[in-house]
Amino acid sequence: MNDPRPDLRTRIAAEHAALNALGEAKLLVDLATAETAMHDLPAGVAALERAAGLYALAGRTAEESKVRYGLSLLSWKHRPGSTTALKHLEDAEALARRAGDLALLARVLDRKAGMAMAAQAYPEAARLLNDVAALRESIGDADGRLDAIRRMASVASLMGEPKRAFELLSEGLVDAAAGPADVLRARLELNLLARSARTAQTGELDPKFAGVRAEPLGVLLADALAAGDRSGAGYVRLQMAADANLAKRHDEAASYAESARQDALELTDPMLYLLACLSIAEAREKLDDRVGVLTILFTCRATLQDLLGEAAGRPVLGVVESLEKRWGPAVFDPALAEYRRRVAAG
Repeated sequence: MNDPRPDLRTRIAAEHAALNALGEAKLLVDLATAETAMHDLPAGVAALERAAGLYALAGRTAEESKVRYGLSLLSWKHRPGSTTALKHLEDAEALARRAGDLALLARVLDRKAGMAMAAQAYPEAARLLNDVAALRESIGDADGRLDAIRRMASVASLMGEPKRAFELLSEGLVDAAAGPADVLRARLELNLLARSARTAQTGELDPKFAGVRAEPLGVLLADALAAGDRSGAGYVRLQMAADANLAKRHDEAASYAESARQDALELTDPMLYLLACLSIAEAREKLDDRVGVLTILFTCRATLQDLLGEAAGRPVLGVVESLEKRWGPAVFDPALAEYRRRVAAG
């Protein structure tokens, strides 16, 4: 890979000598991108800070707002939780408002909402996401609007307001102009919310949730397949596997989860892949197939490491270690030996 930084530095020096501040600022943004790609975050931050200063001196509010937002992300990546990163985010918000850049403002508020959720400041997150939804609607971003509504519903659930979550998702779907994939995910979330509201005693829907629209998983899967949405189909199948495991239909659960695993492999979706493998492992354990459990977990670990690096396999190794403790050496050791024998035999 060629290193573009020396050439960029030469061009930046030339623009500086020519007193072309805007040309210099633009190249500094390119340099920050290159520094980040080369894993030199401090140098990337420094380049963006110089670019932001030049745009500020030139009165280029729109450009400065974007650079300040980029600075907030890069500074946070370099030093998570730093007050400098938060200050850049606040500056980006103020500048985006002044420039009338509604798309950037939505991104800034969306990030602030995520930070509020991480801090469990749910009322603040709900307020911010409501603003994000309105901004997305105003700029015609239907997918972004529905995504904000879905997250508002999640916040409502976390706040112990499932009825509010139902209302948000139901109303969001009534006039949803989002793409089929986003709509399908909202429908799946509504299905899960509906079932969580059923009383443990009777399995009937709580009367206060009467009229809530929720569809069977089979309908959602059919729609996902018809739309060619492998990701959506995978997540629906994952839930179908979970239902089958709960109902002690473990062979069926393993089949659904294996289909979800294949969806994940086709799409290179690491999260779906991990969840599908764990679901398969759960089904095989219920079927007393201990070697099968280890086989899918070690396969999962190897695949995730191939995709994302060694660190990605550590959570799976943690699951294997927990099985060793739970099963005990009398069960775990023979199962591991048999797994190794089968691998050696090819």
